[in-house]
Amino acid sequence: MIGFAIFLFFQFDIDDTRIILICIFLFLGIIPLLITLHFFLRSKNIDVSIIIGKGIMEVNQNGVNTSLRLEDIKHLEIHEHKGLGFYEFDFDYAKYIFNDGKYCIVTSFMTNGYFIPKGIEPIITKEFLPLIWKRTNI
Repeated sequence: MIGFAIFLFFQFDIDDTRIILICIFLFLGIIPLLITLHFFLRSKNIDVSIIIGKGIMEVNQNGVNTSLRLEDIKHLEIHEHKGLGFYEFDFDYAKYIFNDGKYCIVTSFMTNGYFIPKGIEPIITKEFLPLIWKRTNI
């Protein structure tokens, strides 16, 4: 989108219509860049490993390892990006909430599929801008 806006700017004479089109394409191109930066900053220095055989979730946050039991997951929220037609991107995240109130956020940048524990029905919400307000607090 940003590339097309630059193409319009340099290739054609500028008039009111092209200025409006350039602004729209720039706006539509900047939104995914900002969400990508947001997801990167929220998942920076966090590694999550789920070892199903042992029944644990290992979270490495800034060099500190924490092991949590999968059976302690109270509920799971999956926030999916709701796009508009061709404006569809993969900005999703899952929030694993444990019995003690702590939670772990796994973004679509970390995995291509989310682990859903047996016996837990995930709460799935669709959002146009799936923003992560707080990082993992483990």
